[in-house]
Amino acid sequence: MIFTESDTHGPTPNVVMAGFIGTPSQWERFDKRLAKLQRRHGFSTFRSTELKSRRGDFAGGRTA
Repeated sequence: MIFTESDTHGPTPNVVMAGFIGTPSQWERFDKRLAKLQRRHGFSTFRSTELKSRRGDFAGGRTA
Protein backbone atom coordinates (compact mmCIF):
# COMPACT_ATOMS: atom_id res chain seq x y z
CA MET A 1 0.00 0.00 0.00
CA ILE A 2 1.36 3.42 -0.92
CA PHE A 3 0.22 6.81 0.27
CA THR A 4 1.09 10.04 -1.50
CA GLU A 5 0.35 13.63 -0.67
CA SER A 6 1.39 15.21 -3.95
CA ASP A 7 -0.64 18.31 -4.86
CA THR A 8 -3.01 18.05 -1.88
CA HIS A 9 -2.11 21.64 -0.99
CA GLY A 10 -1.78 22.97 -4.54
CA PRO A 11 1.14 22.61 -6.94
CA THR A 12 4.41 22.02 -5.13
CA PRO A 13 7.83 20.61 -6.06
CA ASN A 14 7.74 18.34 -2.97
CA VAL A 15 6.13 14.91 -2.77
CA VAL A 16 5.60 12.91 0.42
CA MET A 17 5.14 9.15 0.13
CA ALA A 18 4.88 6.31 2.64
CA GLY A 19 4.61 2.58 2.34
CA PHE A 20 3.85 -0.32 4.65
CA ILE A 21 5.39 -3.77 4.87
CA GLY A 22 3.69 -6.70 6.55
CA THR A 23 3.38 -10.44 6.61
CA PRO A 24 0.58 -12.14 4.68
CA SER A 25 -1.42 -12.62 7.89
CA GLN A 26 -1.00 -8.96 8.83
CA TRP A 27 -2.27 -7.89 5.40
CA GLU A 28 -5.20 -10.27 5.74
CA ARG A 29 -6.20 -8.61 9.05
CA PHE A 30 -5.68 -5.16 7.49
CA ASP A 31 -7.89 -6.05 4.51
CA LYS A 32 -10.69 -7.25 6.81
CA ARG A 33 -10.55 -4.11 8.94
CA LEU A 34 -10.41 -1.85 5.89
CA ALA A 35 -13.43 -3.61 4.34
CA LYS A 36 -15.35 -3.06 7.58
CA LEU A 37 -14.51 0.66 7.54
CA GLN A 38 -15.46 0.90 3.86
CA ARG A 39 -18.87 -0.67 4.51
CA ARG A 40 -19.50 1.46 7.58
CA HIS A 41 -18.56 4.75 5.94
CA GLY A 42 -19.50 4.01 2.31
CA PHE A 43 -16.23 4.59 0.47
CA SER A 44 -14.29 2.43 -1.95
CA THR A 45 -10.98 4.22 -2.46
CA PHE A 46 -9.48 6.55 0.11
CA ARG A 47 -8.26 9.84 -1.33
CA SER A 48 -7.43 12.43 1.31
CA THR A 49 -8.17 15.28 -1.11
CA GLU A 50 -11.73 13.94 -1.58
CA LEU A 51 -12.18 13.53 2.18
CA LYS A 52 -10.93 17.06 2.86
CA SER A 53 -13.11 18.64 0.16
CA ARG A 54 -16.07 16.23 0.65
CA ARG A 55 -16.04 15.12 -3.00
CA GLY A 56 -16.25 11.69 -4.64
CA ASP A 57 -16.97 8.92 -2.15
CA PHE A 58 -17.07 11.53 0.63
CA ALA A 59 -19.66 13.86 -0.89
CA GLY A 60 -22.68 14.60 1.25
CA GLY A 61 -20.91 14.17 4.58
CA ARG A 62 -20.76 10.36 4.45
CA THR A 63 -17.54 10.28 6.54
CA ALA A 64 -19.19 10.10 9.97
